[in-house]
Amino acid sequence: MKILERYFKECWKQGVNLNDEDINKPNILEVWNFRGKQFLLEAGKIFLGQIDKEDIGVKESEGIGLTITERQWIQIKKSQNSDNAFYFDETGFASEARSWIW
Repeated sequence: MKILERYFKECWKQGVNLNDEDINKPNILEVWNFRGKQFLLEAGKIFLGQIDKEDIGVKESEGIGLTITERQWIQIKKSQNSDNAFYFDETGFASEARSWIW
């Protein structure tokens, strides 16, 4: 195991009293571009399984494509559902591809 990874895990184990099983569960640090980590940590929500849509503050897209929070919510829901399949925004991709100049 890499030394930094070992220290990271030890810090989390001691800092929030996690055991060896918990340290490997998907957690809020894994959420792409998520700026609300501190708020959720203070609320005691460490694991993705503890997070609901209101915690992320999902803002619905007004156009084509995903907002940052929609993309984050998809990541969390897929983790909660043990869904390892990739997500592809076909509509958003098609819209973007139409603007490409070949």
